[in-house]
Amino acid sequence: MVSPHSGEQRTGAIERLDQAERRGIIRDRRDEAREWPFDASDVLGQGFDVLREGDAVEFTLREGGEALVAADVSRIIATHEPLLEAAPPDAGPPPELEDAPE
Repeated sequence: MVSPHSGEQRTGAIERLDQAERRGIIRDRRDEAREWPFDASDVLGQGFDVLREGDAVEFTLREGGEALVAADVSRIIATHEPLLEAAPPDAGPPPELEDAPE
């Protein structure tokens, strides 16, 4: 198998998430023996907080100091998944703001 390189596009699945550290691990779909670390700041779209273990993602490999890491991570949404719920319709104008105490 050809060695992965920086800039290469890959797909995989979220293997582990560490909410406290805001980091995760992706299992590579092309080579399931490989895992790629990523940081919450590298997640696109709706962000790190919507990711769940097992989610399919696409990402780009980048130099991460001593090894390649996953960057530009985005969740792949299946066409059969329900859409996220929309915010409730406005019930009218917002209430008047009160002046802050002096």
